[in-house]
Amino acid sequence: MKKIGLGLGADTPEITNPDSRGLELFRVVSHGGKHQIRLMGQKILG
Repeated sequence: MKKIGLGLGADTPEITNPDSRGLELFRVVSHGGKHQIRLMGQKILG
């Protein structure tokens, strides 16, 4: 986290507010007609 690296504490509202950050957990993609399922960035099927 860039803000923590700048010396801002972990209790900074921009960091602790869940509406201000995003986390992609699950993704379905197709590459060249081959489908992949990814969970937290790791390919789990395909």
